[in-house]
Amino acid sequence: MRYCGLPPHPLLPLRNTGQQNRFTVLCHPGAGWKFRLWQCDRWIALINKIVRHYDVGVRVIGEQSEGPHLVDIRKGVSQAVDFKITTLVDLVSEIRTADLILCLDSGPMHIAAAYEKPLIALFGPGHKDIWRPYSLSSCIIDHQDRYPCSPCLQETVRLA
Repeated sequence: MRYCGLPPHPLLPLRNTGQQNRFTVLCHPGAGWKFRLWQCDRWIALINKIVRHYDVGVRVIGEQSEGPHLVDIRKGVSQAVDFKITTLVDLVSEIRTADLILCLDSGPMHIAAAYEKPLIALFGPGHKDIWRPYSLSSCIIDHQDRYPCSPCLQETVRLA
């Protein structure tokens, strides 16, 4: 597993800097496969930690089919966090205007990498060497040691 991220991180302004949400963290908790998804409580803990420790704006986005997942996350995070259901055009716009992207092994990860946006990608049992983001501004965090089948073809997954 490669570690990168919080805290401290030179890109993120710490609390009490006097800056008002100049830096934007965009979270995309959706994925096209159930074994790529992070549980809502993990997203809630991460988002609340970012809001608590850093003077940044946080936006959480997803497509229409990910709405229930976003609603569950919304229930546990600070009111200061913005949530939005997006179209593909909206998604690209949100990625282009964000300063840091937190997402799973998914299409939005590749869009962020294509725009060379600073990116933290969370990987599950998939082929990270094949599907990793190809950008110098990206970082991967994985727990592939928890999946005896990893890297797998994502047809079935067994947790260790």
